[in-house]
Amino acid sequence: MILGIIKSMEFIKHCRNKGKKMKRKKVSAICAVLLGTLLLCACGGEEEERNSSEHVREESRKEQAGADIKEEAAEETKEEDKEKEKEAEKEEKAKDGEDELRTVLYKNSGASEAELQVFEYGDFDRDGSCEAFALIGDQMEDYGDGPLVEGALWFVSDGSCDRLRETGGMGFRNEARTMEIGGKDYVMFDEVYVTEAVTNVWYVDGGAVEASFSCCGNVVLPEEKDRFCIMKSSYDATLDPDIGTPVGHTWKYYYFFYNNEEGRVNEYAGTTIDAATVEYLCGRDLLAELMSDHDRIDNIFCRGNGHIVINYEYEEGGLTNYEHYIYDYLNGYYLDDYGQKLPEPEAQAGICASSICPGIASYPGVPGQGDAVWYGE
Repeated sequence: MILGIIKSMEFIKHCRNKGKKMKRKKVSAICAVLLGTLLLCACGGEEEERNSSEHVREESRKEQAGADIKEEAAEETKEEDKEKEKEAEKEEKAKDGEDELRTVLYKNSGASEAELQVFEYGDFDRDGSCEAFALIGDQMEDYGDGPLVEGALWFVSDGSCDRLRETGGMGFRNEARTMEIGGKDYVMFDEVYVTEAVTNVWYVDGGAVEASFSCCGNVVLPEEKDRFCIMKSSYDATLDPDIGTPVGHTWKYYYFFYNNEEGRVNEYAGTTIDAATVEYLCGRDLLAELMSDHDRIDNIFCRGNGHIVINYEYEEGGLTNYEHYIYDYLNGYYLDDYGQKLPEPEAQAGICASSICPGIASYPGVPGQGDAVWYGE
């Protein structure tokens, strides 16, 4: 570009020297054109140099960004490898601890490896040390949901190895179930009888402790946090005067919750109410909708979860039949004995109890009659 400028200056000088032969205006015009061209070339050159420099800088930034990404990826890989190593060490340690507890259990129980049917291992009290609940015995034939085991429940930890319970019914189901309620871990074993299953429930607090709701019925795993049900079996559908004892097998759900104020599990027990209170809670005369002339109400109660239960009886064919309705006044619909919503009223067979675990029963106050505080809400 510099060489072009020099040559152009020489040409302009040449034109001026020949100005005597050329008209002054033509010479001036030529000079102006040449100078303009030179300026354009100079600007274009500077722009080209700037673009070139910017391109170099952009490439440098890209290279640096790529290097940074590679470095971050390498660091992440290192961290992942460290986590994997820690997890592998943890699993190896847990396996060693589990093997040690198995050895202690075999020594104290006298059981063989073949007799160990269930070994539920974990840190159930969350203190950093693991324990185990075990089912030891002989496996029998399938019964409904799987094989049963005739034997005993055991608990083993670093400091103890205890026999918890022998088979009392047909046998234990060959599995352990767990659930968390109120931040506490429970281990459960179902014991099967001819017409029902009863759940043995344990937790760890220094050793194995049987839960307050253990063996009240069959625990149904919760669908809501800190709430669960227990299914209770009864013979209470019909009374035959010739027999003198209620017959007719029924199953019903009873409701439990974790009471944050008391820091323990409670049952939604039923407080007895009258017809006026039912109408107050429901906003209409529910009993007039449900009861016929031959029905005789035995009792009405309401639980803290909003379930109103109406137990009644009627005579038919020389027999006394027992039935009940369940109405959720908080949500405005009827329920069956398994907590399922019903599109319309449907009588349920048998007598519904206000409580099946009196030791942890929580009876609500009666809204509209001095106390509107309901447990669990």
